[in-house]
Amino acid sequence: MSLGIAVGWTLRLRKAIFPIAKAISTVPAMIYGPYLVVMMPTFTSASIFVIFCGTFWSLFMNMINRVGTIDQRIVNTARILNVKTRVMLFSVILPYTLPRILNELTVSLSISVMTLTVAEMIGADRGMGFYVK
Repeated sequence: MSLGIAVGWTLRLRKAIFPIAKAISTVPAMIYGPYLVVMMPTFTSASIFVIFCGTFWSLFMNMINRVGTIDQRIVNTARILNVKTRVMLFSVILPYTLPRILNELTVSLSISVMTLTVAEMIGADRGMGFYVK
């Protein structure tokens, strides 16, 4: 979450990283599942990485978008009050972005569970995906 805030807040980082992250985040996490099951040393590590891919990219992109689209009147008001950058990030930006991120987290976790089930169908000897198969 802090990486998303940093990229969304810093214009140079946003211009450099956002296009790359947008291209990577369009690939569904279910596509990574079979490859990760084969490439990772254990199925547990593959499962953890599949869940990470399923949640990280959508949360990262939403954080960048939310921080990048904050109303400039809020930021200007905080600057007029001589609020330091660290305080602004944790007292203004984070509370502004948190409701949308928590909403997105439920969607991301459900996608991760679906992806994990697909990965279990391919390479596991236990779990919901194995029993569905």
